[in-house]
Amino acid sequence: MAVLMFRTVIAFGCIFCANVSANDVYFDQAWLRETPQEHSSVAIYGRLINKSEGFEFLELVTSEQANLVMLHRSVKQQGMIGMVHIESVQIAPGETAYFEPAGMHMMATGLRGRLVEGDCLKLSLQFRSGKAIKARAIVGSVSQMEFPRKKESCLE
Repeated sequence: MAVLMFRTVIAFGCIFCANVSANDVYFDQAWLRETPQEHSSVAIYGRLINKSEGFEFLELVTSEQANLVMLHRSVKQQGMIGMVHIESVQIAPGETAYFEPAGMHMMATGLRGRLVEGDCLKLSLQFRSGKAIKARAIVGSVSQMEFPRKKESCLE
């Protein structure tokens, strides 16, 4: 009985690891910037790694902490930076899709609370193949430009 409880605790605990996988697809180094009090949306960055032998298509991202999470790509039009919605992200076998500032990113809107440095945003990523990933994105400072490498965080 004790062994079964231990295995259950370990299995459940891994659902909330920082680098979570669905077999051979991984979402890694997920992060976002602290949200100013008056803002209810935030861009999310990280890397999506496909170590499988087939293509994967990220089609849906959700969060209990936001009303909606969309996939976007930053574009420059008439000298201005804007965003366009993308339906899915295709990741070839052995490739990595990068979600980064001024590039492809996830946009969480309708945040249900302010996110400050050190907090985490819980995410669920769903793929056309039926695979799903649960992950946490760590909140960095307002001026953060890359994955926060602090020791103290919600990811530990």
